[in-house]
Amino acid sequence: MKHTNDVKPCPSCEDKLKQAHPQLANWFREDVKSKYPDAHISWSYRDRMNQNQAFAEGKSKLVFPLSAHNKSDDQGNPCALALDLFQLASNGMGCWPWAYFKQIAEEMKASRQDMKWGGDFKSLGDADHFELQMS
Repeated sequence: MKHTNDVKPCPSCEDKLKQAHPQLANWFREDVKSKYPDAHISWSYRDRMNQNQAFAEGKSKLVFPLSAHNKSDDQGNPCALALDLFQLASNGMGCWPWAYFKQIAEEMKASRQDMKWGGDFKSLGDADHFELQMS
């Protein structure tokens, strides 16, 4: 399934949101997608194989099941606490501009969302990563 800016909501993003925590899914739909229609989700939940591959490629500092992308609900269903985003350009190509994610992060922080931004991580500088903080 391909991401699209033409169909609202994007079916591929909605599919990924099925494996995300409901609060995180609401944040994406209401606070991100409504203001940034070209924002899309590259990752929500990552299974063991995908998480360990991300670790091996240096895209994550954590192996499965330690990442916020690997969380499950009480019944064992995927319930990711993190989303990795990208911007879908008009030519259909994905891009990852730092300033774009920084703007989303600044709005997230201003609204006092209980979340953290990967661009603030000291060890990875993961600008496309947005993570729900659970108390």
